[in-house]
Amino acid sequence: SLIEIPSASLQKTLNEILARASIEFESNATTITPSSLATLEQLTGQLRHAPRTVIEIGGHTDKYGEPEYNFQLSHRRAEAVRRYFSKHGLTNQFTAVGYGAAQTLSGSEKRAGLQRNRRIELRVKGQPEL
Repeated sequence: SLIEIPSASLQKTLNEILARASIEFESNATTITPSSLATLEQLTGQLRHAPRTVIEIGGHTDKYGEPEYNFQLSHRRAEAVRRYFSKHGLTNQFTAVGYGAAQTLSGSEKRAGLQRNRRIELRVKGQPEL
């Protein structure tokens, strides 16, 4: 008898993990950096406790580059995270969505600001009807 974590507390935990450490990629690529693997492992551990929860994986880029390219890149990166989770045995229903630079967090032109905009977010979408 597996006890599912409530969606709200799962979202809070995922946000806390991603606030401390982000999932990063090689420049202009979908290759997840080695330093991001610990973050992905933490997320995987949490998601294991909520196997029926529907999760949106949102990819985001900074504003540099063609908007269409950024949408494609952000989607491919979200897809790379989805594949990572599947390979590690997660059974959640994942949707990979690319937002490009449509939802920036920072308007700063400094490196740290641009880096905050290049991110993966996980959004708990609830649980499917049984």
